[in-house]
Amino acid sequence: MCDDQYLLAHVINLDSAGDRLAHMAASLDRLDLAHRRQPACTPQEVPRASAALGLRFGARLRPLERACFLSHARAWQEIATGPAHWGLVLEDDAIFARDAAAGIHFAARDSEAELVRIETLDNTSPRIRLRPDVRGGDEAAGFALHRLLGRTIAAGAYMLHRQAAGRLLAELRGMAEISLAVDEYLFLDPAICPLRQQHLWPAVSIQSSVLAEVPRSELPPAWATTGLPLFASSMRHEEEAPERKFRVRKSVGHSLRRWLTGHRRRPCPLSPAGPLLLPAGMGDAGPATTLARLAASAPDRQSAAHPGDV
Repeated sequence: MCDDQYLLAHVINLDSAGDRLAHMAASLDRLDLAHRRQPACTPQEVPRASAALGLRFGARLRPLERACFLSHARAWQEIATGPAHWGLVLEDDAIFARDAAAGIHFAARDSEAELVRIETLDNTSPRIRLRPDVRGGDEAAGFALHRLLGRTIAAGAYMLHRQAAGRLLAELRGMAEISLAVDEYLFLDPAICPLRQQHLWPAVSIQSSVLAEVPRSELPPAWATTGLPLFASSMRHEEEAPERKFRVRKSVGHSLRRWLTGHRRRPCPLSPAGPLLLPAGMGDAGPATTLARLAASAPDRQSAAHPGDV
């Protein structure tokens, strides 16, 4: 299993969502990634949770968006105070690629960024530097890390370095109020989030609700399969969330800057390896069994330093 002192996954999960928890535990066990459950914040818990973390929210954010932000912030606090160098923050409807472990290990080992996005979203194209910062080799052949320059949303799967987690929370506590959803804060514009960011290319995760909406003709052949778990979007489950679309102003000057800097917006493809398929019976464990297994991860060792630790 991946050394839980180097990378530990934090699965954000509501107490009532035992089926999602079982799916995530089975997937991460199959990928041989150490993991723990991060109890999700509910709208009813927002006043207490925001006070405990020292965060203040603006009126623009709906209660569910505030709860979602706090769920991620709780995971960041665990990462900041824990011994693992990297935290892998996951919402509980992630569908992984078969080679996800190789891509995640490559990013944890070779990235000098502080925040690494590992998922894709079908309706936005992240702005990236076309020339990769790092290319993978050996088991990670085919993977690369590109500089991420914003213009995307979704925070269902990303890696956050321990030192950066503490800085992120300090930055948020210094704000008069938080007026952006968590994915907008992290990935919409690098001028907003203070962390160095990279994107794992190709992506090794996609949210179930997103995958369900992508026409099979637009998926890599290995992903056009049936039998994958489907979960409704948690944002739309309790409260209808308006679609967020971004308009990019196109001009001759904008096109010239893209050409000169090597920055482009392009869809991030899913790994051609196809989805991680769980054997029959895996992912069906009862909530109590799965909770006990996730709660059992207790880091207690140290490992080699990441460049960010030096």
